Amino acid sequence: MDDIHRTAAGGAVTKLRADKWSAALALPALVYFLVFTVYPIVGNVVLTFQKETTTGALVWAGLSNYLDLTTDPFIGKVLVNTVIYMVTVPLIDVALALPLASILKRVDSKLLLVLFMLPSFIPFVTAAVSWELVLNPFYGPVYYFARFNWFTSIWMIVIMDVWESLPLATLVIYAGLKSIPREIEEAANMDGLVGIRKFMQVDLPYVAPNILTALVLMLIFATFTFDPIFVTEGQMPPMTAVDLAYYSYQQFFGGIIGYAAVLILIMSGMSTALAYLFVRSMLGGGKSGGRSRWQWVGVKFPNSSSPRWAVGTVTAVYLLFLLFPVAWLVLESIKPYSQVFSIPPVILTSQPTLVHYLNALTQGLPYIVSSLITAAGVLMITVLIGAPAAYAMSRYGFGGRAFLTFVLFIYSLPAIIFMLPIYEIMNFLGLVNTWWALILSYPVFVLPVVIWMCYNFYRNFPAHVDEAAQVDGMNKVTAFFRMILPSSSDVIAVAVLYSFLISWGALIFPLVLSYSPFNMNLLSPYGAQTFSIFIGATLGHESVHYGALAASGMISLIPAVILLYFMRNRLDKLYRVGGFKG
Repeated sequence: MDDIHRTAAGGAVTKLRADKWSAALALPALVYFLVFTVYPIVGNVVLTFQKETTTGALVWAGLSNYLDLTTDPFIGKVLVNTVIYMVTVPLIDVALALPLASILKRVDSKLLLVLFMLPSFIPFVTAAVSWELVLNPFYGPVYYFARFNWFTSIWMIVIMDVWESLPLATLVIYAGLKSIPREIEEAANMDGLVGIRKFMQVDLPYVAPNILTALVLMLIFATFTFDPIFVTEGQMPPMTAVDLAYYSYQQFFGGIIGYAAVLILIMSGMSTALAYLFVRSMLGGGKSGGRSRWQWVGVKFPNSSSPRWAVGTVTAVYLLFLLFPVAWLVLESIKPYSQVFSIPPVILTSQPTLVHYLNALTQGLPYIVSSLITAAGVLMITVLIGAPAAYAMSRYGFGGRAFLTFVLFIYSLPAIIFMLPIYEIMNFLGLVNTWWALILSYPVFVLPVVIWMCYNFYRNFPAHVDEAAQVDGMNKVTAFFRMILPSSSDVIAVAVLYSFLISWGALIFPLVLSYSPFNMNLLSPYGAQTFSIFIGATLGHESVHYGALAASGMISLIPAVILLYFMRNRLDKLYRVGGFKG
């Protein structure tokens, strides 16, 4: 619909209509989506009917790429691994997130919330590296004390996925618990409901939409696992943990582009189904239903609060699981070379050193520069085209529900789906191995989130600001950049921080679109490999780079720590503003 009704600050209803000026606000985002999402999706279908010759040319191959599925000896194992991630990670996440969210609400500590959220703010490659160090079958503390080689099991990847995604699932459910109306809480207290019975009869029915959203988000996250497999695959038996996302990447780098496109098309079908569930959960109106059923089930649980010692014990277990890999990363990064490879592992070194940091900074400086410049460029693009589009959608109804659904659909797709066609675009433009290739491609997975954040913010934006601008004779574009955007500092700050953090830790696109580090020549820059690639490059050479691996991981945490510091007072509101993609 073109007509949108908003209530102004004074209570009057203002009728706003989409026109050419509101279309102008959304046009840059619309063009970007057309070029970098719609075209790549169509282009990937075309690639499934082509094969690459020895000269690098793409020629028509008919259905041969599809027929290769029937003779591929690994596709069965790859599909099974994908299903394992798809089923186990979301169920474990939600099962662990429910009690953790309840504990966070009961304790009501911002410091504790920040500590629990830390893994979701860490770059995926760093998260995988931290667990690689903990579970390493030669020098890792878990192997030494438990005597189990996790590198022979797919469950190591499941653990990494759960560790990275659990905080986001918890935040989604925690936001729902915090938004329960005060009158409902007071009514429960008057009825004498406490503990598990209150949770089952009052809290759980109310946050059912949040639980559904968390489950679908975790499905999307787990179905297309990449970074943990990239980090550990060289030390695991072949194909032990490889899923569709990583297998398509392997085929692409093996020059089997048409077959890689077929695998990506399979992922596109899976992600479309997941995207449908996600959009339904986000736009379905938040109806929980079944309240009487939960009340009947809740009667079977004790009506008493858990003792403090029990809550403290459970909290300590959660903290140990979520913080120990980071703590071990810190300890490894300051050990001298001799103690990094000590058996049994040295817990606290008596000879701390910063040599690994010095080496990581010296060797990694070109990669850090690329990451910083790329992230800065991405946040500028996403905010400057995402915020106006969100405002046009929310205030003037531009594109209606269909455009909003499309944005959420793109948000739910894994970045690897766009890998092949975007590479073709950048190769055609001569931008491969340049910062521009990364700056232009990253918004594919950042822009939808920024639009969703800003859309939710502008839904409740005071209408009198628009009216004042119109009285002053401004058109909608001028009014937005002169009056609306300066008044949107809260959501813009969140969008900037989110864009920077996700761009800083990206791995898939830098692997595909760059092949050498920055040449450290600002007058004639060339090379665009990022710090995530530098971290990955230290893998597989334990005798030389193991300490530098830990130090590099710690350096990559700096933006996450800064982000958490600035977000510490609004973490419980972050998901309701728009959330972030894990």
